[in-house]
Amino acid sequence: DQNSYVICATRQRSSGSCLKPFIYCQAFDLGLAWPEQIVSDEMLSFSGYQPKNNDNQNFKRIAIEDALRLSRNVPAVELRNKIGLNKFEEKMVSLSLLSSDNTTNSGLSSAIGGISVNLLALTNAYTVFARDGNFKQYTWLLNEKKSQTNRLFTSNSVNRMKQCLIHNESLHFYAKTGTSWGPRDAWCIGY
Repeated sequence: DQNSYVICATRQRSSGSCLKPFIYCQAFDLGLAWPEQIVSDEMLSFSGYQPKNNDNQNFKRIAIEDALRLSRNVPAVELRNKIGLNKFEEKMVSLSLLSSDNTTNSGLSSAIGGISVNLLALTNAYTVFARDGNFKQYTWLLNEKKSQTNRLFTSNSVNRMKQCLIHNESLHFYAKTGTSWGPRDAWCIGY
């Protein structure tokens, strides 16, 4: 029976905080933020939407790189708001995390899990950081037509992102975790 198992790599799940690096990198590209910038982590309301941190606590002030490393929700939602709804969704389409016919204007909650993704697309999207800002769609078969490489982030922004995602400097290991609503799923995407 086809319904008796789940192919985890292609099953749509809440992204949790795993999209935050794309928000921050896009904000770096747009000149809206930089890793050392101090921002607020206090409760904010965005037209009635009030994101909360998972620990229900807020730092008053925090550096952007620490906000990403500690996965604070308020600064991520604020940056998502500054980037603009359409610009961020366009970037998600370019990374194959959303299809162009499925940009449902996910709103600010996309910063903290409001977009469903699958593991295969998400891990492929993270290769943009390992490839210095260049994205290439994965292929299933060796003889499948290779996709074109597209520059989605500047080298400068990717290097700034690496500064925020570093987990082991000697191994050059970069990663981001995320927990879906519930919490139901725990993600750790790295390279």
